[in-house]
Amino acid sequence: KQGETATARGAGQAEAVFVVSSNATVSIEEIARVATAPLWLQLYAQSDPGKNREIIGRAQAAGCKALVVTVDTPAIGPRNREQRGGFKLPTHLNLPMNPQNQKERKQGSHQRVSLTWKEIEAFRALSKIPVVLKGILHPDDADEAAKRGMDGVLVSNHGGRNLDTAPATISALPAIVDKVAGR
Repeated sequence: KQGETATARGAGQAEAVFVVSSNATVSIEEIARVATAPLWLQLYAQSDPGKNREIIGRAQAAGCKALVVTVDTPAIGPRNREQRGGFKLPTHLNLPMNPQNQKERKQGSHQRVSLTWKEIEAFRALSKIPVVLKGILHPDDADEAAKRGMDGVLVSNHGGRNLDTAPATISALPAIVDKVAGR
């Protein structure tokens, strides 16, 4: 149960930002109590807008310095090794910020939410901290993010494990840098 708190301590020692998943097995409040370096919260959006508001509010109250909205997983890619091995979240682990995800994962029915710019703008309006979009791979999406007031983008293909046809981030990065031109 010390995975995220131990990682927060390590990030503090390294003076590195720690991006905490909303699917963490320890609450953001507990992680914040041990953190000495900046925390950012990575939001896996929920279908319930109220739950998203609650998670964002908790992140802000815990002192997170940025909200990272994951936009690159509208569907979970095939996880063949997990399926063959029968992986399910162990019952002793909890997802204190995301109980619906916990229930779905234990049942093997976990779903993702596909986001539109309307939802992204709602997160921007709710957040008093910078909003960064994670999972941007196309220059036009990065340009749109800048136009809509996002504070940053993380060029990411989710480790290449979600969709095997996604470009490598290093291949996507130069065109995105050119398109946003410092914005």
